[in-house]
Amino acid sequence: MLGKMIKHEFRATARLYVPIFIIIIALTPTLGILFRLSRRGFENNPFSIAFGVSSVASYALVLYVAYVAAFLVIAIRFYRTTATSEAYLTFCLPVNPHQVIISKLIVGFVWQLCTAIIVVGSIYVMIIMQGVIQPGEMTKWIAENLFNMDGTDYIILIKFFVHLAGIYVVGLISSNLQYFLAITIGQLFNGHRVIASIGIYIGIYTAIQFITMTIMMPIVFFSDNIAMHYDLDQVLDAPLWIFDITTIESLVLAVVFYIFTALIMKKRLNVR
Repeated sequence: MLGKMIKHEFRATARLYVPIFIIIIALTPTLGILFRLSRRGFENNPFSIAFGVSSVASYALVLYVAYVAAFLVIAIRFYRTTATSEAYLTFCLPVNPHQVIISKLIVGFVWQLCTAIIVVGSIYVMIIMQGVIQPGEMTKWIAENLFNMDGTDYIILIKFFVHLAGIYVVGLISSNLQYFLAITIGQLFNGHRVIASIGIYIGIYTAIQFITMTIMMPIVFFSDNIAMHYDLDQVLDAPLWIFDITTIESLVLAVVFYIFTALIMKKRLNVR
């Protein structure tokens, strides 16, 4: 049943995500061409300057809205199917809260990852179109530097990207589960559920930021001391410690968010 739910979620959300992807793909070369044309008159033409700035601002706004929309779509979808009248259809199926949460979490993660890849690809295409780099230059530079690395450098680089991927994946999962928990608590209210969910999310977010700052301040201070008294390898390892602490914190929060969301959906579901 979980597989069927995931398939259904992909179909239901594709009609929202695919247009977002099409818009990014279509606007990237269009705005890139307009900006490149406007650059020719930057020195003497105020109109060209204004047009170029507008093109860049429009492009940045499109990417920002697209990335934010990737999260909002999942949150809105979760709210509609678990906290409104549509929840009757969701929970009339032979499914349990775990299957509901996991299916929406997997689908949301995949779409958000696709959005991130398309956004990064769009930025890369835009950079190439403006002549900042040539298509093969970055690949050549990466290849040359990789071939010149020794074993220790490879290990450091691999460790860095593994930690970076870990913190991104766990952070993305934790963020989605935080939305789910806020919405699930918000559905306990008989009225103004959207406002309640937003308020609960802000409260959870604020508490987490306070806890994170409390944890990170000693770590950052300790890292500064390392930089002053130890060698380069230890200095490079310091950011990885911060990555580890952040990943562990996000993982713990994700587990807490998941458990409480599942318990509330199982014990205190308030469909209306």
